[in-house]
Amino acid sequence: LAAIGKLATGIIHDFKSPMAVIRGTVELIQRKDPANTKLITYCETIQGQVDRMVALTRDVIDYSRGESRLELAPINLADYFAEIRDFHLPSFQSAGIRLTCEGNTNMTLSLDQLRFRRVVDNILTNAREALKPGDIVEMSWRLTESSVVISIADNGPGIPESIKARLFEPFVTSNKEGGTGLGLAITKKIVDDHGGGIEVISSAGHGSRFVISLPVSLALSAEHQAVVV
Repeated sequence: LAAIGKLATGIIHDFKSPMAVIRGTVELIQRKDPANTKLITYCETIQGQVDRMVALTRDVIDYSRGESRLELAPINLADYFAEIRDFHLPSFQSAGIRLTCEGNTNMTLSLDQLRFRRVVDNILTNAREALKPGDIVEMSWRLTESSVVISIADNGPGIPESIKARLFEPFVTSNKEGGTGLGLAITKKIVDDHGGGIEVISSAGHGSRFVISLPVSLALSAEHQAVVV
């Protein structure tokens, strides 16, 4: 882990110059034609992905050092999950997999937007790679008396019993191509840093459900009115 942390630190250092060039170029494009709303949207997407790339590397550094550095801000979950769904939708559609989200229209949480995005992205990507055409992935969220519960469920093959108990440990992987075994370990750390917990419910042939429970104290506002996307 220490070696990985040093590697990630070096990557961030090397990222700084090209990322600065990309950001600067995008800002120039925005200024050139500020009335072009479609162009502005594309530029904002590029800037957002640049921020995600840097954040992904920093997550590896924080995990290897055992550090916790959250930048909390108010996040409307309906807007947040709709944006995540829109980002993943093209790859899910290409794979023939349906992706849905459902929850309260006006639930605002105090979250680290980029780091918690890593949590959802990891689970969705793992699901997409494990499923087949015609399968479904459902994201949902709800408020209970003691917690905010976020669920990501699929109807796929389930998680092998041989790794399910150790799924959130570092370097545990189901031998998927390109897997490092760090994704879900970092996912768990980010959830833990928010004061929450994560568990997986899965059995062979009956799909998988990742359940994230966050402290109700993170909820800034909530109305029990459902939205389906």
